[in-house]
Amino acid sequence: MTLSEKTKTTLTRTLEKDKGGLYPDRVATPTSAGVFPIRDTTATTWRHGDEIPTTTKDMNALFQWEHGDKVYGAQAKEHEGMKEYIKDINLAYGKESSYKSIYLDTFNLISEEKEKFNNL
Repeated sequence: MTLSEKTKTTLTRTLEKDKGGLYPDRVATPTSAGVFPIRDTTATTWRHGDEIPTTTKDMNALFQWEHGDKVYGAQAKEHEGMKEYIKDINLAYGKESSYKSIYLDTFNLISEEKEKFNNL
């Protein structure tokens, strides 16, 4: 059995600073008082190019999701909060002009404001 050209290629590795990521890496980031901050801008790690997917890349893309984007990675696809967010955005997409703002005057009696709300 012969190896394919893709199998024989060497992957690129670059030294990168992790900054701007929205997905916390609790191993690379020190904690204080039980708070898990987003990765520090001084953390430097070896990264492979885009040819190898990583959970960090998938989760960063998930937290920057916009309508029409594809979600990659098993962990990103199973994120319960983002699944609901994506579902809500997709259901509302294209219907933005039909939304009506409702304002309640909190200085009036709530019962009066509720009546106005029910009459809409």
